[in-house]
Amino acid sequence: MFSFAIMQFTFAPILGGLSDKFGRRPVLLFALFGYGIDYILMALSPTILWLFIGRIISGITGASFTTASAYIADVSSPEKEHKILD
Repeated sequence: MFSFAIMQFTFAPILGGLSDKFGRRPVLLFALFGYGIDYILMALSPTILWLFIGRIISGITGASFTTASAYIADVSSPEKEHKILD
């Protein structure tokens, strides 16, 4: 669990910067692809080292929650944002 958390902490600003540069959708698609690779790797891992590597990949791509929050803010209308804050 520590490897997942430290990768999220480390890569959240990096993925945020990439989403500003390349757009939010490509970064989110990359994150989903990374999760898919992680699930395949964890299902077929022969040793615990491979499970550890899978958790690291999952942590890196799991740092996309900041990008997802920014995407939701981008597509929300100002009227809906105002209703949520009230």
